Amino acid sequence: LPFIVWDNFANRTNITSSGSTAGTDVINLVEENTVDLWRSSTASNSWIRVSEIENRYLNTVAIRGHNFSTIGATLTVKHGTATVATYKPTTDGVVIITFPDVVGQSTATLEIASSGVAIVGSILFGRKLVFQNGLDGSGFRPIEFSTVTDLLSNRSQTGQLLSNKIIRRGISAELPINPVDDAFVQGRFKSFVRHYNDGRPFVFASSPSLAPRDAGWFWRPP
Repeated sequence: LPFIVWDNFANRTNITSSGSTAGTDVINLVEENTVDLWRSSTASNSWIRVSEIENRYLNTVAIRGHNFSTIGATLTVKHGTATVATYKPTTDGVVIITFPDVVGQSTATLEIASSGVAIVGSILFGRKLVFQNGLDGSGFRPIEFSTVTDLLSNRSQTGQLLSNKIIRRGISAELPINPVDDAFVQGRFKSFVRHYNDGRPFVFASSPSLAPRDAGWFWRPP
């Protein structure tokens, strides 16, 4: 079933890491832009940790802008000292790791086992909200087919193509959810609507079990 994640338990005061290179501090991971990044300080195992979450229900870790597949990394999510999930990315696309709700520990850690320098653009520790009635299939277009590309095109006076240069590439998609009841709308979804209307980023996955790569990092258009 499709879900969204938006309420990031990590913030500038409670996120730490095993170390970072100059100019790529770990707080870059929660700045809500897609430009800044974190880079591990050494080409070896590293970790990213969020603390002060003992009263938060956690079931999802999402990561974008990484090089985990390139460096052959294996990821482990720990809640306190207990392992709750492991994952080995096969691409450098958005990674979403889900697991049953956990609560009661003060920390959650993403451990990155590799022999290369790890790079991460954004990370989200949170609790997913599932759309139990699914998506309206008649109006849904998979994320991989929702790309938008802006080109700078150079043509001759006679109309011949001289060159095309990509100046921007991204995704623009509509998420047509099936009708939901009032209890759903008045619950956690109200918090998401405020988040969305503020133009802040969120994660969406259309069908994690059937199409794990059909997921993305989104925000409201202007």
